[in-house]
Amino acid sequence: NSTGEQFLFVPLLSVHNPKIASRPFAGDLVLTHGDGWDTQAASKFFVYSVHPSGAYVTTPTTGAALYWAVLSMMTRNYERVCKLIPACRTDVSFSSEEAWIFEMLRRTMGDSHPDAHAARLRLAAVELEARATGDAPILDSKDVVKDYEGYAKKISAVSAFARLSPHEELDLLLLLRQGEPRHAF
Repeated sequence: NSTGEQFLFVPLLSVHNPKIASRPFAGDLVLTHGDGWDTQAASKFFVYSVHPSGAYVTTPTTGAALYWAVLSMMTRNYERVCKLIPACRTDVSFSSEEAWIFEMLRRTMGDSHPDAHAARLRLAAVELEARATGDAPILDSKDVVKDYEGYAKKISAVSAFARLSPHEELDLLLLLRQGEPRHAF
């Protein structure tokens, strides 16, 4: 703009990683208008303010933070995902747009990197905290348990930035237990 501020204009579209046999860990993205985009996405784009240093962007809304986290997860930038967690937290139920964005996180379940397990667990805690009584879960509890098992098995390989504190682990287990009483932890 006229004062030298920079912004990042990002279209809000359905996104997934393509399956590329020769590059199984590529962070390539495919953006489409499918999967309920026309009915669920109230915003058609997000505008992120770029910090003057160019080191990071600021997220104007919870939905924008969730979308940036999903994009970061799909491009395997786990450190960015973990840094975005505070901006994703909310004490109210997700809007239909935010739930639709969060739903895209399921598309990363094939990523079994130790930091991916940790980042998804942190995001699962965000979803569990935001879920009001009677709200249908967005993430499948079986996937969260699978991530927790992967995290526990690979804890020595989880980066320091992604590692859950003992308090966070306990909170996640308690939240899971409240939300899904059929699991015994």
